[in-house]
Amino acid sequence: MTEDRLRGIAVVDVGATNSKIVLFDSAGKPLAERKMASRHGAGPPFPHLDPGPLVAFCAEHLPDLDAVLPIDVIVPSAHGAAIACLAGDGSLALPVMDYMAEPPPEIIAAYREIEPPFQEVFGPLLPMALTHGLQLFWQETAFPAEFAKVRTILPWIQYVGYLLSGEAVIEIASMSCQSQLMDVRDNSFSSLARRRGWDRLFAPWAKAWEVTGPLKDGFRGKRFRGRGDVLAGIHDSSANYLRYLAGGRRHFTLLSTGTWIIGFDTNTVITELDPERDTVTNTDIFGKPVACCRFMGGREFEISHAAHPPKPRASGL
Repeated sequence: MTEDRLRGIAVVDVGATNSKIVLFDSAGKPLAERKMASRHGAGPPFPHLDPGPLVAFCAEHLPDLDAVLPIDVIVPSAHGAAIACLAGDGSLALPVMDYMAEPPPEIIAAYREIEPPFQEVFGPLLPMALTHGLQLFWQETAFPAEFAKVRTILPWIQYVGYLLSGEAVIEIASMSCQSQLMDVRDNSFSSLARRRGWDRLFAPWAKAWEVTGPLKDGFRGKRFRGRGDVLAGIHDSSANYLRYLAGGRRHFTLLSTGTWIIGFDTNTVITELDPERDTVTNTDIFGKPVACCRFMGGREFEISHAAHPPKPRASGL
């Protein structure tokens, strides 16, 4: 994908709390935005992400924004802590697990027995269902009949792109954000993924900037004017980090805010990271691991704000 002759660029950003579509011109100037609350289902079989409202939201607002400026490129972006398992017909074999789901204690204990070493994946087992490897193990163990139907696995980020274009791919930044599915030292599948046979189920690799396919007709409305090329897409925090790389910075520390606050540091050597202090790696879109730390700052702010809303200010005369 090249920047020449681009008109509108639509970023479909699917966060844990909110989802939005932002329209940019070719110079990166934001022109318009549409926003909705991200939808979560309570279960059964477990808390999950509901893609239905997102599909309807995109079907309504992509044509709407194309009327503002023809959309030539659509960039999927999302949080990195969910994974989609597709059946042979392209439907979900199991719902997309919400990372807030609480695995049964026996599942956690069994996963601990097969968990890959930190020095390979540079991401410890996280609370709830935040680790992709644990999500797949839970589904494979507790729902064997449904998991047996799985033919394609892809991160939530690329599943958003799949909904838009119908083409399934995986991308290195999305696959390597504390998933325990990648050996981040050489960008190969982890020992866990290989032992379980999951590596054979993942969709083909693509670069974040590569076009995977055209936008489906169901998202174009009646008078869509742009090319509607859907890119492979990118992990949201890694996209923020990329902004500063693209700006020519080589040595910096970045705090990327959202539901999660992720700290990136270009100078820390990843072998110095300590799992006991919740330090991890993310991998940029060029395949280079970056030393990181994180905490759920945005979520904590949301809870605190709801419990203690600001008092209205008296208007002066």
